[in-house]
Amino acid sequence: MSTRGPLVDLGEQFPKLTEKQRDALICVHPYLDGLSHNEAAEELGISRASLEGRLQGAFKRVPWLQEDMKRKRAELTARKQSIR
Repeated sequence: MSTRGPLVDLGEQFPKLTEKQRDALICVHPYLDGLSHNEAAEELGISRASLEGRLQGAFKRVPWLQEDMKRKRAELTARKQSIR
């Protein structure tokens, strides 16, 4: 994928995730690509529903991941607001 690089090896860190789940996670994770669900679905060439299904599958396999992403997204939003 065009926006990917040696960001993190999610295969090593999250061996329970499928490759498709890892790709979806990289696209939407606020510390990685940080795309919206619509942008991520377009980037991956899938529907938004398919993207959300992959993310839900990832969250079921790694339960703490969803809460971690919410916290990091909130931190980034707070930083952006403090800069303004």
